[in-house]
Amino acid sequence: MLLAALIVNIFIVFKLYPEVVKAKQEVTSFERESPDSPARRKFTRLHALSATLNLFLIVDGITLLIAVPAIKK
Repeated sequence: MLLAALIVNIFIVFKLYPEVVKAKQEVTSFERESPDSPARRKFTRLHALSATLNLFLIVDGITLLIAVPAIKK
């Protein structure tokens, strides 16, 4: 579980986050631009992936916090 968290974090920091920043810069205005525009769709997809991976990391971390002390007993 620790290795999975490490791999996911490395992916987020070095691959996903730079792509999200680039996609966000391509969107001229979130208020004026159509939600169906390619730039908005790309940003939405990447943002959803980021949120999902971050939720995974939270669950993974909580599981580790609970499991490690239980295993040591």
